[in-house]
Amino acid sequence: MTLPETASAAPTRDHLTVAFIGLGAMGEPMAAQLARHLKSEGGTALVWNRTAGKAEAHAAQHGSTASSLKELSRANFIFSCLPTSAEVDIFVDQLLPSLRPGTVWIDCTSGRPAAARANRPRGSWRRAWAFWTPRCRVARRARGPERWP
Repeated sequence: MTLPETASAAPTRDHLTVAFIGLGAMGEPMAAQLARHLKSEGGTALVWNRTAGKAEAHAAQHGSTASSLKELSRANFIFSCLPTSAEVDIFVDQLLPSLRPGTVWIDCTSGRPAAARANRPRGSWRRAWAFWTPRCRVARRARGPERWP
């Protein structure tokens, strides 16, 4: 895979910033693992949740930074783990215009595959690469190769 022409230079570990949107039952432990890893490598983990108290608690417990949506747009990578595709659409609408060149957005929402496919080319993602990774496939693979077709 090659980066788009608008992509910035690859971030160094000292400057790597990863944002995580959605700290529910699946998102919280995923964001916690990212925060621990980034902290040990000199990076920054930004977190946002519609309930601000959850993001603040995450920051206190895991060393992430509770952030506004506007602050998330400066991240090199954005992970989203939301209840439905409808919520993903809302965040894409809000964040897409302000994303940094070369941002990579990884969506882990168990939403509708058709909605994920529709979001991929939106405005050619103007400035971002998008990857849609249904959680159900990740969860199935995590159970072991004997269950993976």
